[in-house]
Amino acid sequence: MPESAFPASYRALGTEPFWSVHVSEDSLRYMTPENPDGVQVPMTREQSAQDESIVSGEIEGKPIKMRARVEECSDGMSDRLYPYTVTVTFGEQELRGCARTLDG
Repeated sequence: MPESAFPASYRALGTEPFWSVHVSEDSLRYMTPENPDGVQVPMTREQSAQDESIVSGEIEGKPIKMRARVEECSDGMSDRLYPYTVTVTFGEQELRGCARTLDG
């Protein structure tokens, strides 16, 4: 399988409700306005296509899985465009948003 085009670390975010996920080498941190420090948990990376990244973990007994793909994305609140589109499944909730590299 070709090496992923995704960086090892990136940040995803969404609105309505507001949330963000920071992905690092081996963990993810899920943050909300109610919990700005977030919850950091170990994660696994799943095999995926070259133009997508799939990571998963568990927060307080609920599975969290994020799929990011190379597709331009707008957060819907600003004029900023992001290089990645994401879908997060957290328990029964599905969240949609955008992602960028940490230095982007």
